[in-house]
Amino acid sequence: FASPADGTVYKLAGDAWQPAATLATARHVHRVVPLAGGKLLAIAGAAKGGSTAAVEVVTPGTAATAKPAGGR
Repeated sequence: FASPADGTVYKLAGDAWQPAATLATARHVHRVVPLAGGKLLAIAGAAKGGSTAAVEVVTPGTAATAKPAGGR
């Protein structure tokens, strides 16, 4: 998975990148970590206006996002 600053999360499918999900907080210089059940965890990074400590869980194939307790 890869996620540029526009908030789109891409998945490599064969030899092409395809949109897989959308983060509620667009960011760059962050980490996207796979979780059990096929979900992804987006951690911190830099967002418009400065850094963000926001943590999000996204499910590839949907635009829906969920912020765990303590997320901003």
